[in-house]
Amino acid sequence: MIKVGRITAALLIIAVGVMVLVDQLFGLRSIRLLLVWWPCIFVLWGLEMVVSAKRGRSPDGKRSWKIDWLGMFAAIFLSVSVFMIAQPYLFRDWVRSIQFDFSMMKEMKLAEGMKFKQSALNYSIEGRSIRELAVRNRYGNVSIRSGNVTDVEVEPTVIVSSLSKEEAERLADRSRVDIAESAAEHQVRIEGAPARYAANEQLIRIDLSITVPDKVAWNLDVQLDDGLIDIRELRGAIAAETKSGSIQIANIDNSVQARTWDGDIVVKGIGQDLNADTARGDIIIHDIEGDVTANTKSGDIDISRAVRAVQAETLSGDVLVESEVVGGHWKLLSLAGDMTIHLPDDADATVSGRNTFGDITSDYPLDIADNRIEGTLGSGRHDIALQTNGDLHVLRR
Repeated sequence: MIKVGRITAALLIIAVGVMVLVDQLFGLRSIRLLLVWWPCIFVLWGLEMVVSAKRGRSPDGKRSWKIDWLGMFAAIFLSVSVFMIAQPYLFRDWVRSIQFDFSMMKEMKLAEGMKFKQSALNYSIEGRSIRELAVRNRYGNVSIRSGNVTDVEVEPTVIVSSLSKEEAERLADRSRVDIAESAAEHQVRIEGAPARYAANEQLIRIDLSITVPDKVAWNLDVQLDDGLIDIRELRGAIAAETKSGSIQIANIDNSVQARTWDGDIVVKGIGQDLNADTARGDIIIHDIEGDVTANTKSGDIDISRAVRAVQAETLSGDVLVESEVVGGHWKLLSLAGDMTIHLPDDADATVSGRNTFGDITSDYPLDIADNRIEGTLGSGRHDIALQTNGDLHVLRR
């Protein structure tokens, strides 16, 4: 009985082994080719099936082959394990990308109450000189992204809680969304106006889903009192603030400012500078091409793929910073938490760090004594200043 898959599994294991040996001997990173060429595994497996189907028949015409599921699974599992060990930072980057997409699922749960979807609003921008989009919403979430549209499209949803159906319908009908243009300021303003309820205004919320034409590069200014902000795929500068709620921003060509008093900030794929500030919440930052400034009073800070200057400060929480390149000065502070940084092998930096208590470890030949770590990597071009009251780790990426 021929087991189809054994040849493919053997070739996969041989290829991974050769890549690891080459990387160790010559300092290359050939194993990263697995991220690009992994579909070849299924191509080889399919070819092996075709050949076996043509040749693997007994004289009586019966099939004399079967698929070696166990062998293929073992080979793939072994290859993935070796990849994770040999290139842990690539695996961490992949985990962060997944973490970004799901980090706010707990926040984006369905709001309690009865939902009333209102008619979509279209605002024509033809012949208008617009430079900025301003969004104001007192109670409710705001989602903004670009799309293949010619007008500004607004889809409002009114959510009414803790009231009878008749009363909820009446309040939903009285709620509205106002769209106005200020020619002097070259601005379009979208504002949610929920109906007022004397007992508790927070019982009526308006969620706004806004789509802008993908050809425009307007600046965006979003301000909420209570609600989440989700912004994606825009070209202009972003300023987003909410007093209570998390902020998620992804794939912006320009600079970003994000501020919340109570909530997490998650940012990914920013083309220029980023400033993230929260009074209580975690900050997760990934793939930033400009300078990064992150501040939280209570929460962890996780920064990866920051290619320029980094300044991060938390009064209570851990700090993790990792990058393929050190392209600016780093200044990191944690008054109550551990700190870990991952630097590339070719980093040009002068490292100076200290902690009040806790361990200090390093993968680099840096001087460690008396709760301090100091030394120069490469040319020492950029300063890396570290201060924490917990464990301090300076590791290779």
